[in-house]
Amino acid sequence: GANELVVLFKFALYCGIALSQLFIWCMIGNVLLHQ
Repeated sequence: GANELVVLFKFALYCGIALSQLFIWCMIGNVLLHQ
């Protein structure tokens, strides 16, 4: 139903945010290591 769709959307949004933060931290780490 609609409620399941909302839960799925929140889960996808959370995963997307987590992955983007992880990617950003990896980029920052690479920049700091290669200075």
